[in-house]
Amino acid sequence: MFSGINGESWGFQRYNKPGDPASTFAVRPSGITVAGTPATGTLPNDPSNDRCAAPSITAPATLTDTGGAVTKQYDLSNVNFLVTAEAPGSQMGADLAYTFGGCTAHYKVDAVWPSTLCNAMDANGVLQDAPDQTNCTGAGGPLTQAGVTLTVNSGFDLTCQKFAGTTRLSGADPRVPQYRCLPTHTFPSTK
Repeated sequence: MFSGINGESWGFQRYNKPGDPASTFAVRPSGITVAGTPATGTLPNDPSNDRCAAPSITAPATLTDTGGAVTKQYDLSNVNFLVTAEAPGSQMGADLAYTFGGCTAHYKVDAVWPSTLCNAMDANGVLQDAPDQTNCTGAGGPLTQAGVTLTVNSGFDLTCQKFAGTTRLSGADPRVPQYRCLPTHTFPSTK
């Protein structure tokens, strides 16, 4: 099993600018609030060897303080998306230089979406502080989280792992540590 820091949800969006044949994507790590700037890059129109590599990242994701100084920065490079009929861009690998408070650390990023909870539930449907691997195999069928139905790609090799933060399904439930379906191996993590 791949080991690393299991930590942060990221938002991705792919779009085409009018008149530009290349696709643009934006990445906003959850550590970058709405006030921050997402990372942006371009993608080729056609994948190669089931990969869609981002040839350039035009800007890092940054968060600045009220004085304009950068407080967090995410510099991505070597961004690749898995692009097949079964996995249309729903798995990503990249290199990350994360800067916080003047210190920089380097990481390998392995990501999959949808971001899916895999906490075990008790008989009353309350999340528990324990993993449930069946949620990460596709064998459990579609899952409904916050009113959205999610289906894990059964061709991905995912493991239910403890994730940063806490969660609950409703305001009445106790907060418990999150477990999420994360790649078992470095990109691409397929069976």
